[in-house]
Amino acid sequence: MTNEHRNPPRRRLPCLAALLAVLLSFCLPAFVQAAPPLRTVLVYEGPHIDYYDILINLSRELKALGIISKSSHAYATLNGNTEELWRWLSANAGGTRLTFLSDGFYSAEYTPDKRSAVTDALRTRLATRKDVDLILAFGTWAGLEMTRLDTDVPVIVCGSTDPIGAGIVPSEKDSGKDNVVAVVETDRFLRQMDLFHQIFGFRKLGVLYTDTPAGRSCSALDQIEASCAKNGVELVRCTGNFLENLDTAQIAEQMETCHRKLAHQRVDAVYLTYNSLPAAQLPQALKPLMVAGIPLISQTGPREVQMGAMASITSYCTQEGRFAARLIVSLLNGAKPRNLPQRLHSPMLLAINMHSAARIGWNPSLEVLLIVDEFFQ
Repeated sequence: MTNEHRNPPRRRLPCLAALLAVLLSFCLPAFVQAAPPLRTVLVYEGPHIDYYDILINLSRELKALGIISKSSHAYATLNGNTEELWRWLSANAGGTRLTFLSDGFYSAEYTPDKRSAVTDALRTRLATRKDVDLILAFGTWAGLEMTRLDTDVPVIVCGSTDPIGAGIVPSEKDSGKDNVVAVVETDRFLRQMDLFHQIFGFRKLGVLYTDTPAGRSCSALDQIEASCAKNGVELVRCTGNFLENLDTAQIAEQMETCHRKLAHQRVDAVYLTYNSLPAAQLPQALKPLMVAGIPLISQTGPREVQMGAMASITSYCTQEGRFAARLIVSLLNGAKPRNLPQRLHSPMLLAINMHSAARIGWNPSLEVLLIVDEFFQ
């Protein structure tokens, strides 16, 4: 047998290689093309600054993780307006894996009728347009409404004071629904109250809150009561419509009246819970406490401290935003919402207004100063 019959003709190999190249040119794009972007819609249940802070920190973490390309300078230019921040992210965030829908901002503005209208609009959108792949529900109202929708679109609930007590999720270990995950920190305000008691040593604490189911839940009233009972503190209550009220002048007037009443009752400190008063209007409401030399402790964070409250905790909006961003990345990578961790444990770092402290004669100890994250003068 000759060599020609023993071996296959070499000229066939280029033909096979060419055929293989043609086949790959058709098949490879199906394997290497980028995954479609995960689109998001934000449900923003009221004009609270925490949602802005959570969203800006969420976007910064997404940028750090390489999901979007821009986020950081927005904080300095948008003045705490969550809708403007959303629009800025929609136009500028960049990246290929996540899209902030330009028409994806919804707000119920603490108005019951609008709450129903927003829910109906989103239900219709999900059923007809089918352009939403993720819902960010900010706050208790939004969390309740979005987790009750008959949809398989993933829902991340952020910014709810007590999502378990409010009925959004049944426990910190299980969201109860396959498409839902919530950021849960069951003892945040219990730890906050214990820390404030350790610092100020109050025996008689005044507390302002909205005495409705939503108001008590948003204020984490059960944690306030538990801390006071544990530490032997007398709790003196003053209630009003501080949360579900769009008349900010009326809110400020109610707060000022409560502060005057609590000062007459000789409380050692006052704890101001979640409210819808813009922080810039707080100084007028604080006057009775300043005159009486009584510290106001803010539940909501450093913006109220900047405007005259003496102390608050600084870190949880930052931590919650970062936590939510990591949940989004897990969903992008194929995780199921119900399988994701919900438990957040944020550090207790302080914001202190040194001017307010000086006005009432409080000189923080070195131990206190060591856990201060922000000073305001």
